[in-house]
Amino acid sequence: VIILDVSGNIVDLNPSAERIFSVRSADVLGQSFSSAFGTHTEAVSAYKKAIGDEREEKPYEVRLQSQDTETFIELSISSLTNDGQDIGSLLIIRDITAYKQEQALAAQRLTVLDRLQQISANISNSLDIVEVLRTGLDFAVKISGANAGFIGLIEGDHHRIIQVAGNHPSEMVGNSFHITTGIIGRALRHLDSELVYDVNTDSDYVSYLATTCAQMAIPLITHGNLVGVLNLETD
Repeated sequence: VIILDVSGNIVDLNPSAERIFSVRSADVLGQSFSSAFGTHTEAVSAYKKAIGDEREEKPYEVRLQSQDTETFIELSISSLTNDGQDIGSLLIIRDITAYKQEQALAAQRLTVLDRLQQISANISNSLDIVEVLRTGLDFAVKISGANAGFIGLIEGDHHRIIQVAGNHPSEMVGNSFHITTGIIGRALRHLDSELVYDVNTDSDYVSYLATTCAQMAIPLITHGNLVGVLNLETD
């Protein structure tokens, strides 16, 4: 909550407003909203719109961006009166960051469900295992945000690349690697996923792309048997 006088200068603000705007009350008292929070251009713009809307208490959604964090607020304003005389304004600010994050997560889930439905339809309409694997790999790259990926199938003591996506060149298809090699080899030995955020710090790392910074290797297991590996990389 921020209280403004009839001239639009800040009279008071509560601790929540101090936290949201990262200010101290003593530093902004007596200043106009625009002066006190001028670095938050979206908030200043919303404040001016709220004032211009004849103080209908219409809420405005605002994104506050700082160096390390992103906060979403809802801002509305109402008149303060005394015996019918206008004495100032009450600016109500509600932190809706958690709500916006839930919205984004829900949208992401819908995207995933939609993509899964597409994959299901493609698989149902195709008996081509290569097409099925290509569809699955494309989905894995998209949903993980990876720049590149491939699927390798186990053939004896090697895995042979049968599908590539993203920045991996098509020439990689058909190449074989020993199942003990690299981060992939570690994942296959332990039958467990490996996620390495900085491949340059991992002594097992084997480079497939010069620009790779992070790698995830996921063993593909069916009916208890190791059949392949899904490899995802990002730069």
